[in-house]
Amino acid sequence: MPNSAEFVENRQNQEVYAECLKQFPELNGLANEFNIAFNRLKIEIPGFKEPEIDTYVSGFDFQYPIKYTDSDLVVALDMFLGSDYPGYRKMGIPQYISERLTPDHILPDCVKEMAYYISATKTPVLLDAMIEEGKILYFAGLMLPGNRKSTNCGIFRRPNGLV
Repeated sequence: MPNSAEFVENRQNQEVYAECLKQFPELNGLANEFNIAFNRLKIEIPGFKEPEIDTYVSGFDFQYPIKYTDSDLVVALDMFLGSDYPGYRKMGIPQYISERLTPDHILPDCVKEMAYYISATKTPVLLDAMIEEGKILYFAGLMLPGNRKSTNCGIFRRPNGLV
């Protein structure tokens, strides 16, 4: 595992950082969307405390682009550069995953990650896990009523009509 200096000096990480700055020159619009979602969460979950939001370049952590605890929400901006970002293909990230790596998916992915943490019922039974996942998607839909269901769920229609 590289140390901090090696990570920062890595040419690929520097290129990704520059792309993040280009795609996300300011995060005011996203901050406003978070405020709306957090206000809904405060209504639905008494005692909910708004987490501090931090962003960073992860070095393509496509498995865990969002990290949440009760006080912090951390977003890897390099994992939301758009489905056609060439770095994703270079890293071997499958297309079905890269199609969800768009700025539109930041808020839904964050709300779902928060819901996983809040619900915190880890069970080894498949049916229970499926029901829990359905509850998470339902919750995300309630918290983000303006979003398309397909964005919240990460489902895409291809030009040939297939999902």
